[in-house]
Amino acid sequence: MWLCRITSSRGLADRVEEFVAYWHGKDSVIDRGVLSQADAWRKRTGGRCFAATNQEHHRVAHLREHAGLGAHFNEIIYSAALGVCKPDRTFFTSAQARMGVAVAQSILFVDDMAVNVDAARSYGWRAMLYRGPESLERALAEWG
Repeated sequence: MWLCRITSSRGLADRVEEFVAYWHGKDSVIDRGVLSQADAWRKRTGGRCFAATNQEHHRVAHLREHAGLGAHFNEIIYSAALGVCKPDRTFFTSAQARMGVAVAQSILFVDDMAVNVDAARSYGWRAMLYRGPESLERALAEWG
């Protein structure tokens, strides 16, 4: 939950832009080690990597363009574009269609929330709970 008190006399549009700039600038902790692991896996295997996130359009644009995630993923698949959030079944079926993957078992889904991992597994995806860089390294080594 966000609670902000802005005392400026500027118009609402200025305050919204200020809030969004703060949100994008302060709430974008990117683990570059994880990105390096994904990049190494892609290079080694020729596989594709997608980000699957519960985000809105502007936030994803920021993550893709300004935080640099666009260079590490084939696509960022996100809830606002799909019209539904993880762990809803439609998120996973729509994401799989966007990835162009026919066989659900050929997807390795990594997430830090058990409910999302359980959902992915129930829809036929291979899935692992992210517990740090070592867990991802092991999963990627097993994967390919």
